[in-house]
Amino acid sequence: MAKNSALRARIGVLRTEHQALKERLTSMRGHRFLTPEEELEKRTLQKLKLMKKDALAALVAKSRGTA
Repeated sequence: MAKNSALRARIGVLRTEHQALKERLTSMRGHRFLTPEEELEKRTLQKLKLMKKDALAALVAKSRGTA
């Protein structure tokens, strides 16, 4: 039971982190132009967001017993 609770907590953390990355990327879309540093940050954020999404999908599958 504690394992499921820890898994649910980790899923919650990943969802929160993923949402924060999504919001940051959305705010960057509002800029007409991005500096080279902002472009690099944008690419990094996109990669991190995808990594979080993949990890989240794996944990959700594991919590459902399909992984």
